[in-house]
Amino acid sequence: MSASIGTSSSGGEWRQSIAQSFRSEEVRSIAKVLASLEPGATSASKTMLAMRFEESIFKAASGLDDYRKTIQKRLKKLQKHYAKQQQKIAAEGGDNKAGGAENADLTREKELLFESELRDKYGARMLYIA
Repeated sequence: MSASIGTSSSGGEWRQSIAQSFRSEEVRSIAKVLASLEPGATSASKTMLAMRFEESIFKAASGLDDYRKTIQKRLKKLQKHYAKQQQKIAAEGGDNKAGGAENADLTREKELLFESELRDKYGARMLYIA
């Protein structure tokens, strides 16, 4: 990622100097992280989610450094929270040896919780397509 833009640009001037290819690369890396968190979802859904995630941060950022730091911070927070959630589900699932229907229910609950968390953190306009 080669963007040599200073952080002391006023207003939204810094946004105009960012190449679309740079933003597209950010979206691809966000989508990779999201795919690692939810491997069963389609790549199109991850890409759309990543685009909305990136766009919300891009619009809110005060400069390129803020943009990059915010993306990294939110992704790390999401990964940390998701890992804790996975451990909790695995611990609960290890005690219960029921059939596939219960696993499907757990998976659906996990997806709904993940979607709800993303909406809470990144806005109600964020859509999750499975």
